[in-house]
Amino acid sequence: MVNDPMLLSGETPVGAEPAPGQGVAELMGGSGVPIPPDNLVQTAFDNYAVPNGYGDYAPERLFTPEGLQYILGSLHGLLFDKSVAEGATIVESTITQEIDEGHPVLVGGVSQSATINATVLQAIADGSYQLPSTDQLPPGSTPLAFISLGDPSAPDGGVLERFNFAQDPHASIPSLGITFSGGDPTNTGIPDIIYNLEYDGLGDFPQYPINFVSDLNAVFGIDLVHNLYIRGLIGPDVGLTPAQIAQAVQLPVTPGYDGGTTFYEIPFTGQLPFAQVIQDFAGKPLADLLAPDLTVLANLGYGPDPDIGWSTTPANLQTPAELFYHLDGAQVHDILQALEVGTAQGIHNFMADLANPSAADIPAIFAGFADPAASATAGVATSLDGVADDLSNAVSTLSAMGTGIGDVINALVTVLPANLATLFFGYLQEGNVLDAFGMPVAANTGLDALGFGVIAAILLSNLPTVESDLGAVFDPSTFVDLLGTLF
Repeated sequence: MVNDPMLLSGETPVGAEPAPGQGVAELMGGSGVPIPPDNLVQTAFDNYAVPNGYGDYAPERLFTPEGLQYILGSLHGLLFDKSVAEGATIVESTITQEIDEGHPVLVGGVSQSATINATVLQAIADGSYQLPSTDQLPPGSTPLAFISLGDPSAPDGGVLERFNFAQDPHASIPSLGITFSGGDPTNTGIPDIIYNLEYDGLGDFPQYPINFVSDLNAVFGIDLVHNLYIRGLIGPDVGLTPAQIAQAVQLPVTPGYDGGTTFYEIPFTGQLPFAQVIQDFAGKPLADLLAPDLTVLANLGYGPDPDIGWSTTPANLQTPAELFYHLDGAQVHDILQALEVGTAQGIHNFMADLANPSAADIPAIFAGFADPAASATAGVATSLDGVADDLSNAVSTLSAMGTGIGDVINALVTVLPANLATLFFGYLQEGNVLDAFGMPVAANTGLDALGFGVIAAILLSNLPTVESDLGAVFDPSTFVDLLGTLF
């Protein structure tokens, strides 16, 4: 477990000029947050930098593009690969400047900016970025360190490594601007601390993606889990508390490993993402009936332990997806027993829900019909210019959505089959007939789930905006106000 000291705000407020020789914590936002707000920077600093020994650093917010075209509702934003590349250039320049000025540097990233961290570390490892002289730093200080949260480039669990196969290295989806670039280098000797949440589909994707239940649960976790690392990001009092972060489990590494990286997995204590989606669409009783067994099935996508939702292989090894794992008799018994216990618990919870119905049992998707006033939140346009603006915004967002969804479908029906064929022939050339036929099926299962997740993210991110804009345009009071203005 991570040590649980008293967490205090840093001695230096966010953005204050660091003292000579003082360390600087350069903290980035995630996708769609190019300039993180001061309060979130302070929270991230207090909750992750301070307990890891960087409490005397001066926290700074660092601009990086953090583009994610289409998903963020734009036809003109940066695609992922280009956004990461530009962010890495900014980080490298910042590191050089701060060290030249005599400041040790901690770089913090979350989600997309965690991949920026991985890109910078890779540049250091392959020599394409040279660290400046550290002679001017205080004696005994650590020149450079990294902290990454929700890391898509985690060596064992990051989605950008899970589908980076030796038989088809660094496969890409050009239409989406995403390359499966592999995991963080883990032998640079530079301190690097990686935190991932259980069931976060970007940092904790199943090792055995032929398990479709596990894949879907991870994809749902991209929306329901991935945004929880920094408390307050998606709402007041929403996100991990210091106490929850302190429960992080340090993951095992290979014997004798001393490459600089420490890996933590934070157990997820909320509703299983798959069960949460069922609850939103079909109500709490059905979700509670299925949740215990769904949890077991989801966990089996990471390995044979029915109680753990992350891989238990050495975390410092680059670990792409695999086909199957071996089960002995004792493990089969444990799995069947877990399913039996889960079934009994699910039935008990289901009957309890039926015996004590409440408004909370109404599927969330129908909540607006149960309380019409709750859905009447759209702004109302009160001028011709306002109507035109709202209509234009809705059309623009719909256009971006259509383009993004079209690109995902194009990738699934054209690019993916070509990549799977490369995988097939690669394993066949190695003489591995089982994986030649099995791994394309497993990879296709996982990538189809991811494609579904991207489409869902596009819809969930943009439909509320479209609904609001069109609601304002077609609200009856809009026409009454406009008629009053005209006549």
